[in-house]
Amino acid sequence: MVYRKIEKKYENGGGGLECEKENNAGGKPDVLKSEEKKGGGKDFLRAEAKKRIGLMTEERRVEADKRIFEKIIALDAVLKAKNIMIFCAKGHEPSTDQLRNYLAAKGKNVFLPVIDGDEMRAVGTNESTKYRKNIYGIDEPIIEGKEGAGGGIEPSFGTGNEGTERSAVRAESKGIKGDIEASFNEENRAAKGGIEPSDLDVIIVPLVAFDKDKNRLGRGKGYYDRFLSKTSAVKIGTAYKAAEVEKIDVDIYDVKMDIIITEG
Repeated sequence: MVYRKIEKKYENGGGGLECEKENNAGGKPDVLKSEEKKGGGKDFLRAEAKKRIGLMTEERRVEADKRIFEKIIALDAVLKAKNIMIFCAKGHEPSTDQLRNYLAAKGKNVFLPVIDGDEMRAVGTNESTKYRKNIYGIDEPIIEGKEGAGGGIEPSFGTGNEGTERSAVRAESKGIKGDIEASFNEENRAAKGGIEPSDLDVIIVPLVAFDKDKNRLGRGKGYYDRFLSKTSAVKIGTAYKAAEVEKIDVDIYDVKMDIIITEG
């Protein structure tokens, strides 16, 4: 199988993401196709998915983030969950800023991933949580006594890896006034420490690419697959529709999503 490039340009119009293609009457991004191959593979799909997302306008990404947020908070699993792990978005991923604030304000215990050697831990957050950049440039909570080389920073949940300007544009579009002042309750404060994967109710997972069978491609280091294999929590993958590919060749250690949420 070979992965054939499908290069498109995403532009405004029609109330949704549209792809410039003469026979694309539906106005939806095409799924990245696959054919007989001589090379390529997962790295190729990651690169192509990121490239397609990079062609989306900022306005379209803001609108897509809003749709993804609305769909996630309406999920029965999320409504019933108490302990939810989420991620800090980076680059090609949908923003999670509004979602993290919303979940905390609703009394959910919100956890973020922390890289610990070859493993990933879920660490609780609250309004006093300090953050640092990990080795991949992603914000993560500082574990007490393990500040690390990155040092501590104290952004509100309105500040992630996407940059101040992008967050401000999204906040204005969503009707948020600056950084949301989430009303953390006592249980949020109690969630400051870590939690075992088996005690999580829902895990919201970043997807670099995905297919119709709910297989995912992550950032390529295997942290999530190792972590997800230890829990029966509902696994919700989130990505832009432009990240969909025709088929992902899975390995035995790859963990499938229970639900995938896009703006589509």
